[in-house]
Amino acid sequence: SVKIIGDQYSALRNGFKPLAGYIGAKEREGIKISMTAPVIQSSGNVENEWVVSFSMPSKYNKVSLPEPKNDQVYTEEMMQTTAAVLRFSGNANQQLLDKKTALLLKWVETSGYKISSKPKYLFYNPPATPGFLKRNEVMLVVNSEKTDDWADYGNKINQTKIEKVKWMNSRNISRFQTRAQECKITIFRILGISWQE
Repeated sequence: SVKIIGDQYSALRNGFKPLAGYIGAKEREGIKISMTAPVIQSSGNVENEWVVSFSMPSKYNKVSLPEPKNDQVYTEEMMQTTAAVLRFSGNANQQLLDKKTALLLKWVETSGYKISSKPKYLFYNPPATPGFLKRNEVMLVVNSEKTDDWADYGNKINQTKIEKVKWMNSRNISRFQTRAQECKITIFRILGISWQE
């Protein structure tokens, strides 16, 4: 990850460069690291500060990752967590991100989960991709234990007009996925993924 001062868009662009230099082995010793998606962005601890991050391939951990030579770049390992995610398309400017974040916050408030992080924005496509083809997500880390029992939770998600509920399993992530009328919101558990943040 790197910390960048600026507006959302310029911070994303300027944060990408040193991270690309790191995985491309241009500013450190060792072999190149494969580029992964998504690129992750979240607000920092001071005004106009943004944290831009790449996730690392699963074969790496904090010990085996090459040491950055650029003082801007730092690494952390993300532990198992549970998050709510809203997926959407479009050119993700600050206005669109704020709109989708508000929608996700409203959903989480009625879901029985408690939020335990700032919003994280996930971008999966190159900038030149047409907006309608872009995959973007807003993610909120939540407490794994709901405040309501499952029966009450089931009553609440029924109010969002669920069209489809299914389990999705992959090598690293198990997802409880729901499709609502206005949007798709996913609750998923991240299992032991090496992550820069």
